[in-house]
Amino acid sequence: MSIDNLVSIGATISTILMFLTHLKTPLEINRNINAIYIIPFFPHIMTFFNCTLWEKYGILKGDLAMIFVNFTGILITTNVIYIYYKNARDLKKKVEKSFTIAILGLIIILSYVKFNRGSTSYTVLGFITNISTIITFGSPLSTLKRVVQTKDNSSLSIHLIVISFVSSFLWTLYGYIINDKFVTVPNGLGCLLSAFQIIIYYIYSKDYSLPQNTIQMTPFHLKN
Repeated sequence: MSIDNLVSIGATISTILMFLTHLKTPLEINRNINAIYIIPFFPHIMTFFNCTLWEKYGILKGDLAMIFVNFTGILITTNVIYIYYKNARDLKKKVEKSFTIAILGLIIILSYVKFNRGSTSYTVLGFITNISTIITFGSPLSTLKRVVQTKDNSSLSIHLIVISFVSSFLWTLYGYIINDKFVTVPNGLGCLLSAFQIIIYYIYSKDYSLPQNTIQMTPFHLKN
């Protein structure tokens, strides 16, 4: 087995593990319906958005690893979004608005790619996918700010951060191997951000106890 296959398998497994953490949301809602008011929706919709773009990118490249991992992410986040919406109650309009914006954005982007075949559309898709991925990677920055201000790292999950670091590192390496900057650049930035989060976590760790949260989320909430 070649090195690129080994790296892509490792990247795929670690990324799927990250996707599976989204399933904590349905479990929390099932235990307490009022959890819908404190669980942020943004990470789920952005993961769905990113996976859809990367899925198309993987199809254009004919990259089976990208196709498989992002199709898995689409399935998981679609399920989570449905359960979130089903139980959203008075937040349904806000969920509908966010989801509609995401779908319209995807329709516009994917339609452009479909009707403008060639290197230009491929490059445009790569840039848009990179921007979306970087935004997603950057979303924990506000959480880090809160950790520094409160000197309390309980809102961070060291296990998820480490998985994110490994996943980003492997995708960065994979992008380098296949000579694809659209894969290397955003994941390289994600790797650096994860390393920074690990440092912050241990700087403000009092007793190295297991943090309560198991999903790393942004402070964006649909509740005003």
